[in-house]
Amino acid sequence: MDELLTTLHGATTRIYTSCTADSSAIPGRNDTPRTISACGKAVTVLLARQASLTLTLHARLATLAPRHGPTTDPPVDEALLRRRLADLLALANAKFLAFRFEVLPPCWRELYTSVRILTFHLGVLRSRLRLAGARDAESSAEMDELVRGLDMALIVAGGGSAWGRSAVNSLVGLLERAWEGDSARSADDDHGHGECRAAKRLKYTRDGEDSPPPPWDDSPLFSDEPAFEPPVTCPAPRLDGLSMDSFQAYIDPATNPHGVVPAVFTDLISDWPALNEHPWSRPSYLLSRTFGGRRYVPVEIGRSYVDEDWGQKLIPFSAFLSSYIDPSISSPNDGRPSPKLPSQPEAKKGYLAQHDLFSQVPTLRNDVLLPDYLWTSPPLHPSPEQNKPKVGAPQLNAWFGPAGTITPLHTDSMHNLLCQVVGRKYVRLYPPECTPAMLPRGTENGVDMGNTSRVDLGVAEGWDEGGGDEGSEIGAEELERFRAAEHWDCVLGPGDTLYIPIGWWHYVRSLSVSFSVSFWWN
Repeated sequence: MDELLTTLHGATTRIYTSCTADSSAIPGRNDTPRTISACGKAVTVLLARQASLTLTLHARLATLAPRHGPTTDPPVDEALLRRRLADLLALANAKFLAFRFEVLPPCWRELYTSVRILTFHLGVLRSRLRLAGARDAESSAEMDELVRGLDMALIVAGGGSAWGRSAVNSLVGLLERAWEGDSARSADDDHGHGECRAAKRLKYTRDGEDSPPPPWDDSPLFSDEPAFEPPVTCPAPRLDGLSMDSFQAYIDPATNPHGVVPAVFTDLISDWPALNEHPWSRPSYLLSRTFGGRRYVPVEIGRSYVDEDWGQKLIPFSAFLSSYIDPSISSPNDGRPSPKLPSQPEAKKGYLAQHDLFSQVPTLRNDVLLPDYLWTSPPLHPSPEQNKPKVGAPQLNAWFGPAGTITPLHTDSMHNLLCQVVGRKYVRLYPPECTPAMLPRGTENGVDMGNTSRVDLGVAEGWDEGGGDEGSEIGAEELERFRAAEHWDCVLGPGDTLYIPIGWWHYVRSLSVSFSVSFWWN
C-alpha cells in the first residue's frame, strides 16, 4: 500500500505541474503531459486546483498512524472536490461526443485521464483501511469501482498520453499487489503492469530446478463443443517452414503478377507463451491476469455489428466470461467475494472484438510474440486511392467470444496476420477484383460503411436464418453475382496464422469458444 500511495502522490504532483508550469522547462520531466493547457485556462486552473487539494488530503490521510496536535492545513471540502472532478469529467465526455476520436484534440484525452487518476487517488485514500487485508463485500465493491475508473481511462481515452498509459498501468499493478499481497503472487508471476517486458519462459522448470506448478496448470479448459461448421469448398493453401525471405517472395508483386492469395501458416506462433506455459485456453489463467476478472472490457452485444439491435457495453472480464462464454466460470476461488455474475448465459452473443486489449492489460501482451513476417515489405493496396500512411508499428487487436460470433464480410486497409490461439474459426475470403459483387454499403448515419458488404454470408449460404439488418435487401441478380464470385476459405485451429492480403474481403465465424490476435501492418 505504501508504494501505491507514493506512486499516486507522484502522479498527482505531475498533473499539478503540467497545469502550472511549462513542463518543457522542468529538468527531468520531459514525459510530463504538455498539451493539457490546450483545454483552456479555466479548465487548466480548475484541474490544478483539484490536484492541489488532493495532495493536501494525501498529506493528511496517507499515513495510517493518528495525527497529534493541531494542524494549520486549510480544510478541504471533499464533497466539493469530487463534484468539481465530476464536472471536468463531464466536460471531457462532451468533447468525446463532439469529435470523432481520431480528430479529438489530445488535451481532452489527457484531461479525462488526469481526472480519473485524481478520482482514483481520492478513492484509495478513503478506502485504504478496508483495502489493507479486508475481503468483505464492501471492500470488494470498492475495489471493483477503483479498477473500473482506471480501465475507463485506458479504454475511453487511451490513457491520454504515453505518460498517462504508463501511470495507469502502474497504478493497476500496484493496486493488485496491495489487494492480493505478495504471498498470493504465483511463483512464475514475471509480469509488470507498466512498460511491457519481453515475455519470459517458465520459472518452475528453468535451469533444471523444479518448483510447484502454477495454479492454472490442472484447471479446466474452455469448452471445445463445436457449433455448425460451414464446408470448406476452396481451401486456402496451408504452408510451413517459410523464412522471412520466402514470405517476402510470396507476397512480392514481382513474383506474383496476378496478385497474392491468402495462406495459412501452421508454424508461425508455435512458441507463443499463450499456447504453452501461459495457456489462454484455461479460464483460470486469463482471470489471474485480469485482476481476478475485475478488469473492464468493451463487449459487442448482438450477432453482427450491422444488425439493428447491435450494441456495446463495458463489463468486468469475469462477467464477460460467465455471461457469454461459460456460466460456470467465475473468479478464482481465493476466498474473496467476486462481482455478482448471472447463473445463465445471455441470450445474445457477446464479443470482445477489435480491442487493443494488450495495451490495456500488458500482462497478456507478454504472452504473444511479434511474428517475423511483420518486418517484411508488403505490397500497396490494389486501389491506390485507398493507401494509408505507413504505420510505425503493427497494430494488435484481440478477438474473443463464444461459438457463433460473426464478423461480417468486410475489407481492411492494411495487411493482416490473424493468429488463432484458442478454439476454431471459419474464414472465407474474396479478392479485391470481386468488390462490385460484394455490394459495398454506403454512408449510414454519417459513418462510411463502404468497407462492409450488404450481403449476410450466413443467410446467403443458408447457414443462418434472416439477419437483423432490415435495410440490406438484395435482389436475385445481385445475389447470383455474389454467389458466383471467386473465393478461398479455411478453418483455423490453435497455432494457425492466416495471412489476409490488403484489400481482400473476409468473413469470420467462430466455431467454438475462440480467442484470436490480429496484427495489422503496411
